Amino acid sequence: MATEILISIKNLQKQDGEKNIINYQTRGFLYDKGQATYLQYEESAEGLEGVRTTLKLEKNRVTLIRHGKVSMCQVFEEGVKDESQYKTSYGSIPLSTDTKRLEQALGFDEGRIRIYYDLYLGDELTSNNTLEIIYQTIQDS
Repeated sequence: MATEILISIKNLQKQDGEKNIINYQTRGFLYDKGQATYLQYEESAEGLEGVRTTLKLEKNRVTLIRHGKVSMCQVFEEGVKDESQYKTSYGSIPLSTDTKRLEQALGFDEGRIRIYYDLYLGDELTSNNTLEIIYQTIQDS
């Protein structure tokens, strides 16, 4: 059974000496399936509106899956460089994430995920990132 949650997302990107922070909140759902916990929500960040995002949370791995006008699957596992494709209606872009550190504190009522990673487009390092996702169940009034 899915539980409704409030999700806060903060992504700090460092690129060419500049910092960019993307910060937003959305509602979504939390559910367990087998050995994994899932967070699912509709994106509201600029350019990703209407894209469904699913986070598969496992003991030492987070998988981010997006479906909609863009589609991608990124795997974050400490010490692992994951190669994937960022697919749009204009074509695909090779994308890699090199996870430096992964922190998870997961509970049924609330949880926090923090991922420190480098992002590559093709072979070129584009940014150093810190992605933080905090969720908490929505209490019925």
